[in-house]
This record gives sequence, structure tokens and C-alpha cells, in this order.
Amino acid sequence: MGLFSKLFKKNISVGVTSENFSTSNPECLKLFELKKYMDMLLSENQYIPKSGYRNRLLEDKKTIEYFAVLDNSGMLKSFCDSNKIDVSAVETTLNRYRNFEAKVDAHNEEYIQRAMKSEKTYLDNILHDVDPKIKLDDDQRRVILTDEDYCLVIAGAGAGKTTTVAAKVKYLVEKKDIDPSQILVVSFTNKAVQELRDKLNKDLKIDCKNCFGLCCVALYFSKFEGFPSDKVAGKPCSHLSDDFSCKIHESLSDKGLKGCTA
Repeated sequence: MGLFSKLFKKNISVGVTSENFSTSNPECLKLFELKKYMDMLLSENQYIPKSGYRNRLLEDKKTIEYFAVLDNSGMLKSFCDSNKIDVSAVETTLNRYRNFEAKVDAHNEEYIQRAMKSEKTYLDNILHDVDPKIKLDDDQRRVILTDEDYCLVIAGAGAGKTTTVAAKVKYLVEKKDIDPSQILVVSFTNKAVQELRDKLNKDLKIDCKNCFGLCCVALYFSKFEGFPSDKVAGKPCSHLSDDFSCKIHESLSDKGLKGCTA
């Protein structure tokens, strides 16, 4: 008998709504919905970012605390008996909630291991058109497949960080259907910038003319590095129009402004 069935002492399916159950206790119904949500999330074949569940768990914190008080006071069994739900199923749900982040981590690790196999051919050739010699190692592939809100990658010089960023952008566009104009890639060296341009622009057809001016605001500009003027990071370029288009885009190449052209 599954945990749902144990919880409400009925044979039920995930698709059955909570109002169909005999118990009318609102906390029991909330616990059921939480259990159903956690099971649904862990059953999906995709990476689960922390933003995908933390807010929901916080919303149900009071429900968990309600049952935790019953458990700590020795009243959980009598409460469950009076509401016709299985005490062991409630205890299992409480334990799953308390360890949910660890379960998500395990789920994500299993997903990455599967994706490393299912996407092997794609990852083997992700930058083949740019340079057939590029072969991503396992660590680079994990970075590409990880779909966390924030991902810090620490590596030494020459380890392939720029290559990984280029492959990550390509993966987001081709596999996750992300609009290239919504991706901002920032680098602190001209060499890395040029390398990213070489590996991304031709293949993904990034169009600076129709972007939203993110680079023209977020980055610092230096005349010495091929920009039209000097400016600090966070300040809009003086050539940025109200509609976020570049006033001098058509003449960038003629003026030799390589810093602006992508």
C-alpha cells in the first residue's frame, strides 16, 4: 500500500483531490496536499532548482509545526486515530519534509547522471562547429546540465571556464528554448570576450541591434578597448536610445568600435 493510501486508509491515486477524502480536518488536508506536491516534484525528470520548492515549503511550515507539536507531546497517534489517518504515514511525511532538500539533491544528482548519458552525443559535439578539437570533461558537462538559480564554478587558469560558459549558453538556447537576447554574458578580459564571441555569435545568431541594451548599461566602457567613450559599470551608454537601441549601431564597424560589436 502506497503512502497516500496509508495516510487516508483508502486506495487513491495522485490525481484525486483532497476534498474527496472522509477526513474534514483542514490540517490533515494540508498535509495531504504537501505530500502530493513533494511526490510530484520528485517524480519529474528534470533538475529541481531551490527556487522551485523553497517558497512552497515555507508556506506549509505551520502545518508541519502543527503535527510536530502533536508528535512531541505524545498526542499524534490519538489525533490520527480520531481522524482515521495512519500515524506512520504522517511520521513519514514529516520526515520527508525535514529532509526534503537532501532528497532534492539526490534527485538532481540522479538526473545529471542520466542526462550525462542521454545527452552524451549532443555534449560531445556542442561546440564542434567552432572547434572540432573541443571535448568537454565531466565537470564541464555537470555545469552545463545544472539548472540551479546560482551556480559558482571555481577553476584555475586554462581549465576551460570560457568554453564552459559558451557551451552553457548554447545548451540554454538549443535545449531549454531560452531567447538569446535574454542572456547576458559578462567577462572581465578582452581575450575571454573575443573567445565567447567566436564560439557563440555565428552559431546562435545573436543580434546586438535588437537587444535590450543590457551590455550598454551593465558593463564598463573604455575608449582604449574599442568603445565610443569611457563609462563606469551600471551607467547607460550615452548612445543608448529610450527604446534601448543603439543610436550609432550602423556605424560601429566604420568607426572601428570593436568593443561594441558582437
